[in-house]
Amino acid sequence: MCHSCNNPPCCNPRHVTPDTHAANMDWKTKCGRDNHPHGDSLAVKLTSKLVARLRQDYKTGRYSFRTLGNQYGISKTHARHVAQNVKWKSVATP
Repeated sequence: MCHSCNNPPCCNPRHVTPDTHAANMDWKTKCGRDNHPHGDSLAVKLTSKLVARLRQDYKTGRYSFRTLGNQYGISKTHARHVAQNVKWKSVATP
């Protein structure tokens, strides 16, 4: 469902229209409510260069995901996702 009033908690049936999830996400971005930083944005803890370095560190086999997370200021889960190319897929793995 899409909220034409740009207020997600709103449940006024006149403000809600059926649509696809993709359309709803596009509307959210267009309205400036997409607050998830991505890429080399200043709000992101990692940059493309740091991602490449993290993956190089991971390949050595000397670091746990927890250690990588601590070293790069991210959670161990995020470190695992980055190291295993689940996140930041746009960055080439060295």
